Amino acid sequence: MIAKINAIGTVTLDSKSAIDEARAAYDKLTAAQQARVSNYAALTAAETTYAKLVQDKADQDAADAAIAKINAIGVVSRAAKSRIDAARKAYDGLTDAQKALVPASVVKTLTDAETAYSNLPPRHSSDDTADSTKPAQSSRTGDAGIAIYAAMSLLSVTGGAWVIGKKRKH
Repeated sequence: MIAKINAIGTVTLDSKSAIDEARAAYDKLTAAQQARVSNYAALTAAETTYAKLVQDKADQDAADAAIAKINAIGVVSRAAKSRIDAARKAYDGLTDAQKALVPASVVKTLTDAETAYSNLPPRHSSDDTADSTKPAQSSRTGDAGIAIYAAMSLLSVTGGAWVIGKKRKH
């Protein structure tokens, strides 16, 4: 029994089976036999340490998941609203211990994104009916394109006439 407890060694997240095996063996002993186990405190310390390691890993995993959601916000636009909300929900769902594992710079990314989103210009009424998967188009864009096309055509014709006129003079 003493050897099983000593075999646990340094407690890591991989120590569960050794700890469980030592605990099961100890629990099978009679009270008189348990009284002779000189390193029982090492078993209880290993169990406590292992439980803390498991909790620390769970806390870090939760913090990492929130960090990933915050880092996934990307460019702040109207389309980023759901990512910002998901990141906020993930962060707010953390315990205080888990929040302490999120770097201040990452929390600042979240709050900056929320501020930037709230500072976006208001939507126009036509934005509500537009298909958000299509690029926005303005009636002015078409007019400007036509004007540029006409001006370039006029320059091409004028330039071509000038070149032809020069060749005729020579």
